[in-house]
Amino acid sequence: MFTVVSLPGDLDACCQNATAINITTHSAVSITTLTAVNVTTPSTTASERDLRSMFFVMGIIKAAVSILGIVFNFLNIIVLSQLIRRRRDVSPTYHLLLAMGIADMMVLFFVGLFNLSVYTRWPPIEFYDLDDTHADYFHVVHYIWMFPANVFVLFSHWLVVSTMIFRFLAVAFPMQACQW
Repeated sequence: MFTVVSLPGDLDACCQNATAINITTHSAVSITTLTAVNVTTPSTTASERDLRSMFFVMGIIKAAVSILGIVFNFLNIIVLSQLIRRRRDVSPTYHLLLAMGIADMMVLFFVGLFNLSVYTRWPPIEFYDLDDTHADYFHVVHYIWMFPANVFVLFSHWLVVSTMIFRFLAVAFPMQACQW
């Protein structure tokens, strides 16, 4: 006599790798054999889905945002440089905005290169499980691309502070601001 015992419920909802258990019973001799057959489902595991979403968000979307930011900052630099070149009396704010556009474009350039070099590798590097080869690669690439990006971020922040000081002086002392 052959009996197949099935597990209750939906196996796919329960786990990714299901096990079907066949139990064969011979009543005359009272021998029971247990056979386990591993059945795999074609769906991807949760960690692979996480890696694919990390690959998509970090590698593709961040690179696209960096490219768009570089293009629009480049247009901003062209407009401000033309405005500064054509006018004789130019406010220092225009120079600060031009420098801020250059600094922000460089930040996007270095961060975009970092994202392209690290996150577009397939399979992507899992940072919580780095072996020696990937750890060395990640740290070298991180310091090559992210150190200049951080320098330009710092530069951009100080340009924002300088612009704020110029605006404060123009509002607080309107008559003297025209002479400066």
